[in-house]
Amino acid sequence: MFIACYGLCVPLAGFLGDRLRRKWQVLFSLLVFSVGTLLTGFGGGLVALIVFYGIVFGAGEAFYYPPATSLLGQFHEKSRATAFSIHQAALYLGIMFSGYFSGYLARTMELRWRAPFLIFGAAGLLWAVIVLFFMRDTPNQKTTGTVVRVSVRETLAHILSKRSALLLALAFGCMVYVDVGFKTWTPTFLIEKFGFAPEKAGFSSLAPSSSKKTTKVQGYEAG
Repeated sequence: MFIACYGLCVPLAGFLGDRLRRKWQVLFSLLVFSVGTLLTGFGGGLVALIVFYGIVFGAGEAFYYPPATSLLGQFHEKSRATAFSIHQAALYLGIMFSGYFSGYLARTMELRWRAPFLIFGAAGLLWAVIVLFFMRDTPNQKTTGTVVRVSVRETLAHILSKRSALLLALAFGCMVYVDVGFKTWTPTFLIEKFGFAPEKAGFSSLAPSSSKKTTKVQGYEAG
């Protein structure tokens, strides 16, 4: 549900990002997926997990990336590649280390699995306040005078006519297919097969060298 909501909402986020103030869209995204994270920690069943994490969190997160990259591109005209690389590196480093911290919190705190959702959700709401006061915004259009808007139909026709765009979309889709499956099941696999602590499983699932060494010692061929 998370991936479905995220995937369906991203095009809408891009469409709105070209028409609305991008700072407020980023702030809206941060607020919604932080609330979704927090409510997931208060949830008590499968339906709550699907609604709060799958729908609220997934849809909220989708509205971040398009306006954020648009703002980065406009602020960093001469250092765009560097800015994007730092932004992307932060994303994956955050994923990797949050696997460790989330597992540690779930194992050591009385709230167990709820603890990471409650703590990170509250931190996200606090970060939204910081963004509100310190994040800058720029006009979506630099030109003055009348700006001709391109329709959604024309935009889609242009994208679909570009072979490179279609190949990039296909390649990225394949990458996400593998990425989601790997991140979803590898921590459980390491816990059940090798008795990893949750924090070690969360970190090792995104650090192949450490998990490979462990499987060799255990004499189990994980492929």
